[in-house]
Amino acid sequence: MKTKHYILLALAGLTAFLAGFIIGKDRTEKPPGTVTETKETTVDTIPYYAPMPQSELALGTHRYTLPTYRFLGGGVGGEPRQRDDKDSICEDSIIHSTVYGVGAGGEPRCSQDSAIVELPITQRHYADSTYEAWVSGPVDPRLDSIRVFAPTTIITKREWKPPKRWHIGVTAGYGYGSKGFQPYFGVGVTYSIFSF
Repeated sequence: MKTKHYILLALAGLTAFLAGFIIGKDRTEKPPGTVTETKETTVDTIPYYAPMPQSELALGTHRYTLPTYRFLGGGVGGEPRQRDDKDSICEDSIIHSTVYGVGAGGEPRCSQDSAIVELPITQRHYADSTYEAWVSGPVDPRLDSIRVFAPTTIITKREWKPPKRWHIGVTAGYGYGSKGFQPYFGVGVTYSIFSF
């Protein structure tokens, strides 16, 4: 063979090698031997019933307008006394015919007056390893702020896939044959000893 043929065979082998490398790179999403990671997140709901406050802080006082009522009767043991036909609905001398609803025990309310009461406002601090809350009250309780420490569990599963050892591909090179050292180009089966 002439030198020109050797150069053409070497160029054809190099072109085939580069084409196989580019096509093979696009087909494989992940190179062999990579680590596959799977993440799983688990959220648990933990109820807290009637937690005890960790600390209590006085924030001052607040004035509240509360209704005052007079109830009919004065029975034994705090029970309302039974009404006779002779009794008026309300025993108040000023208001004697108007009923303003009923009390919790069913007694008629006989007054629409109100009273201003000054009550302390306290802030209670509730805490645990998963939450922290501040509640102001006791009258008209409000949640001032809350911080939730949500635990997240991440489980990582690693799968290692060993690279494949046997390959079929286009090979080109320079080797020793029956006519001595000469270029080689062809299809061959290879076994990978080292991967890098």
